[in-house]
Amino acid sequence: MNMVARYGGDEFVSVLSESDEGGARGYLARVHERVSTCDVLSKYGVMISSGIARSDVGKTVGFEELIQAADRHMYANKNRPDP
Repeated sequence: MNMVARYGGDEFVSVLSESDEGGARGYLARVHERVSTCDVLSKYGVMISSGIARSDVGKTVGFEELIQAADRHMYANKNRPDP
């Protein structure tokens, strides 16, 4: 099951239960592409920052731990210079 939910004011969480890291990267690439090419969103300067976290099979990880890991990944991406 995949799910997208609003997590905070302007934050959203996507849970991709049947995806590996490559699948998550592909999903994010599609979301970034659609947002960056949307005339309505670009008119208002809407941009996306994203991060990925995963829970390995058989390892119990809490929701907050996954959110914190994704948040760290997002900030690392934001601080990385554009290629």
